[in-house]
Amino acid sequence: MQATNRKIINAITDFDSLPLRTEEQIMSTWTEPNNIVVSCCAISFNQELYIEFALKSMLMQETDFAFEIIIRDDASTDNTQEIIRKYQSIYPNIIKPIFESENGYRKGVRARMVAMNKAQGSYIAPLDCDDYWTRDDKLQNLVGFLRSNPDYAMCFHNAVVIDNNSRVINENRFVDAQDLTSEDLIIGRSTVFPSFTVFKNIGFDKCFPSEFNSAKNGDTITWHLIGFYGPCKYIDNFSAGAFRIHSQGQNSGLTNFNKIKNRIITRHAIITRLRNLKHQKLKETAFNVVAEYSVRHLMGLTRSFDIKSVLQTFEYLTKLFGVSFLKLIIVGFTLSVKTSLTKKILKK
Repeated sequence: MQATNRKIINAITDFDSLPLRTEEQIMSTWTEPNNIVVSCCAISFNQELYIEFALKSMLMQETDFAFEIIIRDDASTDNTQEIIRKYQSIYPNIIKPIFESENGYRKGVRARMVAMNKAQGSYIAPLDCDDYWTRDDKLQNLVGFLRSNPDYAMCFHNAVVIDNNSRVINENRFVDAQDLTSEDLIIGRSTVFPSFTVFKNIGFDKCFPSEFNSAKNGDTITWHLIGFYGPCKYIDNFSAGAFRIHSQGQNSGLTNFNKIKNRIITRHAIITRLRNLKHQKLKETAFNVVAEYSVRHLMGLTRSFDIKSVLQTFEYLTKLFGVSFLKLIIVGFTLSVKTSLTKKILKK
């Protein structure tokens, strides 16, 4: 099908003037209206300022296949739920909200996993509701790639970075982005953001391991699980999203130590699972990843004179890795130096 390839960079002006199609018009191009191919799984909490951008960017998608929008709101206390209800009344067959009466994030509930477990599509396109998509052919292109290349489990695209007022502050969220192997995904060597991905629906409700009950970074866990089904393709020269940086972000209130701690405990859970699965080689590689990450951030904290976070991180790593702590520091330092030297050589 022909898509308009319309770019939406300045959200304030473009979204206000964007003529939304009716539900009938959206569904008129679907060759099989009763066969949902993609589930757009969105999550929100107190995002009344941004959620219409996210909703409109999903509703503007022009596809020849059916899609649904599952949006899970985590008991917002502002007007977010009212805005969702307004759009659902206009698009009752497409928008399927989940309204929580209590905030689940504080209880450790994985918001995205709740939405994905309701997905009927063969593919999932996640979206955080402070981000949005900027092209109406985003789904058609990424799903088209996965359909034509079934060996791949996931693909992603570039995005601009915007501020609180939707002004572009960086044209490229992913600099030097490249394809990710299955191993990259499995061991946690990935910094892909969910809003700019599409991946196979692997039945997350049936394959969530108990080792990840204490893990904090749900997206890293999602990529780990997907990695067992195939690699990830970077769709080059296709920028189709906007990543918003603002003070109300989920992790904006965390200290430096807690941000690092959450990443470390998640990757430690990956190591534990790979050990339980007897994937010795992958377990060692995952250990190397968390070692380099830990040392790199310890060095960064030291350079910024955040001694409190340095001491907290050392104490936490010692508690978590026990007798392997010294090995972690030696391996991490060695890999960090090697990475730095390689980057300097490549720049010359």
